[in-house]
Amino acid sequence: MLRGGTGLEVVKQGLQQGHRITAFVRDSFRLPVRHAELSIAQGDAMSPSQVERAVKCKDVVISSLGVTRHTMVTVCSEGTKNIITAMKRNSVNRLIVESAYGAGNTKKGFYGNLLWVVIRGPIQDKEIMEQAVEQSGLDWIMARPV
Repeated sequence: MLRGGTGLEVVKQGLQQGHRITAFVRDSFRLPVRHAELSIAQGDAMSPSQVERAVKCKDVVISSLGVTRHTMVTVCSEGTKNIITAMKRNSVNRLIVESAYGAGNTKKGFYGNLLWVVIRGPIQDKEIMEQAVEQSGLDWIMARPV
């Protein structure tokens, strides 16, 4: 599930390493990469059926969902729940998720607490997303970049 700079970098590095990639994007015109091993699935992470089409027959899902001023604050939690459901239906067991500093055990300290004051909604959404991933029963990895 591609979203912004991190998702674009995941796609680029995956292709450089010889992987076959399906990038799930809201707007295919915003993905400036074209490659023989790249398929583009246009859709919305809030749509379970669109997510399922993108997840079907994959080995691993890497999600870098995030919010902007123009997206719903629940896109990470709800989108990730849709991903998890689609993965289970299609026997895809490996999930890598980008979260955020300030969620989970990084909430401690000045900077983590400051994020809860400044961007409470998005950080709460990441917290809910993390709980869904942790309880999913999937083989998962979660990264919390600063």
